[in-house]
Amino acid sequence: MCTFHHHWHERYGWESVMARGLPAWIPPPDIDPLQHPIHHSKFRAQLDDVQLPLFDDGS
Repeated sequence: MCTFHHHWHERYGWESVMARGLPAWIPPPDIDPLQHPIHHSKFRAQLDDVQLPLFDDGS
């Protein structure tokens, strides 16, 4: 994601995370109360092949 859109998402309450080993965005609660991670469409095909925890613990 370009710098402009990265800052825009964070300014409006979105959080960037690594989910299942791939980059994703967590929407703010007013958009998705359960805050499910959203992956870019180019990564969705890879998700079926990844066997990692839902969220990386940073280690």
